[in-house]
Amino acid sequence: MKSLWNALRKRCRFFKYKAATYKISQDDIQDDGINKPKKLHQIGVNSYYKPAISIFLPNLNGGGAEKNILTLLEYFVKQNISVDLVCTSHYGALREKVPRGVRYIVLDSGRVILSIPRYISYLALARPQVVLSTLERANIVACIGKLLSSNKHKLVLRIENSIFEPTIRPREIGRIFWILLIVLFYRFADEYICISHGLKRQMESLFKNRCNNISTI
Repeated sequence: MKSLWNALRKRCRFFKYKAATYKISQDDIQDDGINKPKKLHQIGVNSYYKPAISIFLPNLNGGGAEKNILTLLEYFVKQNISVDLVCTSHYGALREKVPRGVRYIVLDSGRVILSIPRYISYLALARPQVVLSTLERANIVACIGKLLSSNKHKLVLRIENSIFEPTIRPREIGRIFWILLIVLFYRFADEYICISHGLKRQMESLFKNRCNNISTI
């Protein structure tokens, strides 16, 4: 996780994190000690708190991306970095593993692509300095949020899945739609962190004028 954090610091040179994690109240923790998710309308209760980093992903399903994000959150908390975890739904096997010291926010929007209005509202309320997004559809929403939000922030996309294959089968024709959205909206991100050199080459082939903003970990 230090490699991803070091990549974030290198790519976000202006970024100065606040050495103050989220102040936990009794309402934030359930009786069993689990970090309780907050709704969008509850953010204003802690108006003093502005996250340095916001991490955006669809849910806390038990995949590799979600596990890596939870490990990264634990590292942020240990480093006294103020951080929000924003999910479109409170779903998944890892939803009870959010570390204390992280403000966990659920948008309750169902499908990821339908979360755009609530995500933009979150940006206006929380005003994070940096947003780290992972997984393809969340990345698209984060790019649209960057384009439409009044909150000026740096957007870093974590690229971990292949964008396109050499051939697309007829039953996968719908994949073309998502590739078009990637080409259209990914350009609004500031930095791209790929988990392999193969993904880096794919990104460089799509965004030839952004090669200096594409890195690997």
